[in-house]
Amino acid sequence: MPRQSMTRLVSLFVTVCATLHLHAQPSAPTPDLCIYGGTPGGIAMAVRAAREGLNVVLVNHNGHLGGILSNGLGVWDTLWEGKRSPIYDEARQAIFDHYRTTYGEDSRQYRDALPGKSGHTNGKFEPKVAEKILTELVAKEPRIRVIKHRVPQSVKREGSMIQSVTFMSLHSDVAEEIQAKVFADCSYEGDLAAMAKVPYRVGRESREEFGEPHAGVIFMSPVKAAQMPELSRAAELHHQLKLRKFSGFQRIKQPESTGEADGNVQAFNYRTMLSSDPANRLPVEKPTNYDPEKLKLLEHGSIVSPIPNSKRGWNRPQIVGMQTDYVEADWTGRQKIMDAFWDTTLALLYFLQNDSSVEPERQKSWREFGLAKDEFTDNGHRPHEFYVREARRITGRHIFTQHDAMLADGLERAPVHADSIGVTEWYLDTHACT
Repeated sequence: MPRQSMTRLVSLFVTVCATLHLHAQPSAPTPDLCIYGGTPGGIAMAVRAAREGLNVVLVNHNGHLGGILSNGLGVWDTLWEGKRSPIYDEARQAIFDHYRTTYGEDSRQYRDALPGKSGHTNGKFEPKVAEKILTELVAKEPRIRVIKHRVPQSVKREGSMIQSVTFMSLHSDVAEEIQAKVFADCSYEGDLAAMAKVPYRVGRESREEFGEPHAGVIFMSPVKAAQMPELSRAAELHHQLKLRKFSGFQRIKQPESTGEADGNVQAFNYRTMLSSDPANRLPVEKPTNYDPEKLKLLEHGSIVSPIPNSKRGWNRPQIVGMQTDYVEADWTGRQKIMDAFWDTTLALLYFLQNDSSVEPERQKSWREFGLAKDEFTDNGHRPHEFYVREARRITGRHIFTQHDAMLADGLERAPVHADSIGVTEWYLDTHACT
């Protein structure tokens, strides 16, 4: 079954030889750890390892660190406001401090950055601020060497152990071979793991494979909480633990939900950053090949608000179907898919602001927004990262299933695993697959 995006980090640790050979590069200390992916998980791993005395190489496929946090997510996807891990706490507090010191404790910007009362509003932030904070977090560690605009090209292995990884530029013939004691794939796509021949899955397992009621091909319909009495105890625990909650619930539709396996992953989209500040909003123009009939079919809701400095994050549109092709495509193929999504995003925004079929009040509200001029200024105000909610999933010693996120019999909590390496709290959140 699809997995929520915040569990989509792929971590591959393999002990290897500790020598380093650089192609046309200056000498550098032999890295203990080579991480692919400048995502929040990759950054946390790099910083923690460096603070433990390890020499780290952090490789990212583009020129900007921070993953989806730096590319429009705008919120922390967590229902718990308290502390959870040192790097997370440090980064989150640094964002609060940024708004307080930059604008003042009584400012609208600082208030908008603070946690809210419901939903996933555990603090909100602008993409450029998240990138600034996370980049500084890495830059403070002299043991971390950052390499940007590189993707895995080839992997040398001896048996099950990685000898080296060659990273190539997407824009030139420059390549660099790195050998390290440990490699970690913390990218959203899992390209390094796949290239290293690590077994993985793509798509939805069947309902029968792991006995998951919500696995495989499934259709859901919205219901009210009162219609689902089986959730009453879970709701009580939610309240006792002081977790934020959502009001929406869904129930499986029968007989449409067959539970069959397929190769589809859940929908992707850009987390577009909009501005309602007249001095900072860029209007969109009518696109070429404009087709309002197709745009009418797209869902356009899901606005994150308010983000500091009169901004809002737009968590749509989703072109359902193309996301599955992205997973195993090369970067040329992925770029074509991302271009199609961005063109549709701009077209839908124009449609909502100008098409006569849109109700006048809704049209008026959408006309308040344009692309935020001060975000992604080197990329046409388009996020540098695509919101890859789910891609390859490593087949490891344990496979996360629905049972790991449900109340266990006799415990009134999720199952306990003696070898757990992480914890979070979130509802089972999947988007359309087909």
